[in-house]
Amino acid sequence: MPKVKSNIKDLTKLVDVFSKEYENQLELLQKSYNAEIIQQFNEILKKIAEDYDLNYKDLQSKYVKDLKKNMKKTDKNINLIDSESNSDSYDDSNDIDKDVENLNLLEQITINNEIYYFEKKDGGVIYNKEVISVGEYKNGKHILF
Repeated sequence: MPKVKSNIKDLTKLVDVFSKEYENQLELLQKSYNAEIIQQFNEILKKIAEDYDLNYKDLQSKYVKDLKKNMKKTDKNINLIDSESNSDSYDDSNDIDKDVENLNLLEQITINNEIYYFEKKDGGVIYNKEVISVGEYKNGKHILF
């Protein structure tokens, strides 16, 4: 029996080492993905700033800070397998939807055959194609000035 106990202890140690290394590799992979996402997001913002003659620094401070905050929150709470669930798969689409909502992205709408962009929140600004404020989104309604 002593040999079996020794083997079990050795196996337990190996599993612990493997688990720690696995967690480290997952963390490195996630950080790598997050860095790539931030880089791509910055490039998109740069292009938008150039195309619409906007201040890139303002866009970056408004949107990238929020994105980084959301990524840090999800980094701390990441679970690849929901240990409290009995299901075989984990559906995180709700978490993704919440993160996208927190980015304050503009939505597109057509009013009188004209395209506008607006912040879908109470008091959100409505912009025309030239990124000029032309209205407000209030109580679920689009009000043009």
